[in-house]
Amino acid sequence: MTITASRSIESVRVATAELTAAAERYEAALTKWLRRRTPASNPQPIDEIKKLVAHHYGLSVTVIDVRNRTPRVAWARQVAMALSCEFTNQSISEVGRQFHRDHGTVLHAIQTVSDRCETCAGDRSDVEHLRNKIKSAPAAI
Repeated sequence: MTITASRSIESVRVATAELTAAAERYEAALTKWLRRRTPASNPQPIDEIKKLVAHHYGLSVTVIDVRNRTPRVAWARQVAMALSCEFTNQSISEVGRQFHRDHGTVLHAIQTVSDRCETCAGDRSDVEHLRNKIKSAPAAI
């Protein structure tokens, strides 16, 4: 076997390991989310969740919906998507449509919010605060 072939095989092994690890992280986050997920007894409109999250982070709802990838806007959007999945009876695909994104982006948002809440007390506190506001809201926030 040549050195080039050995390097190619090793590259494939590394890429496979990285993809497997990423898939396992997504699966764990989705499983965790699904365990918590029961049909919302007091479902909230996605637009109201967007407004609440936008206000919390000092943004406009319009900014959350556009293709802005600055970290502050992206994080607010991801939180709004994850909470929309949690507090509405909408499918992941429908939540994605409401944010002008696809279902894969929503899954990524759930994973990202879950990861950051595990590692950052400030983010966890923000998300819990928003959850409590949504839970205590009447039929609409």
